[in-house]
Amino acid sequence: MHVCQEHGDALDFFSYVILFAPDFPIEDEMTLDRAFSNMQHGVDAARSRTTMADSLRELDLCREELHKARGLYESGEVLEAEKRLQAARERFRTSKV
Repeated sequence: MHVCQEHGDALDFFSYVILFAPDFPIEDEMTLDRAFSNMQHGVDAARSRTTMADSLRELDLCREELHKARGLYESGEVLEAEKRLQAARERFRTSKV
């Protein structure tokens, strides 16, 4: 599995998950578990690169949105989950890390 270390890669991966989750292309061998793990790793990597309070706050809010999105996917609420993922992506984008 490709793990997102760079900000741009992580943003692209957020977009990929928004577009395809929960039914990823078979050839990608992606699952919700892997996708959310990868996004969380991207957030964690971004947190390790900053000490700016505003960025850390945005990343914490991003993490909360990811948690909510995961629960929504698990309960079958795909449209609401997508909205939460879009909010998480926006929080990640504005973290400026």
